[in-house]
Amino acid sequence: MNRRHGLILLVSVLLGLSCIAYAQDSTAPTAQYLHQKIATMKQTVENLEAKQPLKVLPLYLPGITSNIPTGFGVEQGTTVVGIGFHNDNNQGDAAVAATCGFGDPIKNIGANLTVSAFDTDNFGKRGGASLHLFHRLSNNVSVAAGYEDGIEWGKADSGHSVYVVGTNVVGLKPKADGSFSRLYLTLGAGNGRFQSEEEFAARDNGIHVFGGISTNITLTTNAFAEWNGKAANVGFSFPINNKTPLFITPAVTDVGNDTHRGRGVSLGITYAFFGH
Repeated sequence: MNRRHGLILLVSVLLGLSCIAYAQDSTAPTAQYLHQKIATMKQTVENLEAKQPLKVLPLYLPGITSNIPTGFGVEQGTTVVGIGFHNDNNQGDAAVAATCGFGDPIKNIGANLTVSAFDTDNFGKRGGASLHLFHRLSNNVSVAAGYEDGIEWGKADSGHSVYVVGTNVVGLKPKADGSFSRLYLTLGAGNGRFQSEEEFAARDNGIHVFGGISTNITLTTNAFAEWNGKAANVGFSFPINNKTPLFITPAVTDVGNDTHRGRGVSLGITYAFFGH
């Protein structure tokens, strides 16, 4: 029960006690009196809430993709750190990254700066810095443009990649707190790692389309399928609980064996630090 419900219940109890007291008297309360009493008590509730605003518990929503960017981004004052693991054909690799959010994507432009380290065996010897700019057109639609590994040291896994992308959140049910109540649609285009393997190896710098679709199978668990320009991935994303912003994202990569490395598995673990 939240605080507002508790206050309303208290008002109801007090009103009931008032009616009982009047019932014991010879004179019953008039309808006008009761309406005035209710109005007075409602004003009391509003005054209490104004002095002590209701605290809303945070609800940590999961990711909607694993290997492609979306039209949304990390909000100002928030920092997300994570580690990712990937294994296919008995070849394993890992990477760590940190993303910081700046700016106002509603009034102006939101900006995300991400620094990544690609080789955990020789930590810090290979890495890159990326920029993601995004703007919310509405509560449900956001567009973005980015430059992945625009600054790099060592040798980045996929070179520089430029992209544009948009994401639309579609409500499937009147209430958003039920299963399969939201649909997330993402569509974008980019070069670099979004190209086919042949184009990337030949440095053709061509542009390929990528996209994804996701839905919430529970309030806090999303299932997604995505195409990253050369292979399809499917997976899930969920927080470990509703009080801790620690997210787990397991996925099956290249489900159609479209690349030379073939089908594999990946696991992403991220934690968010929210500013005040």
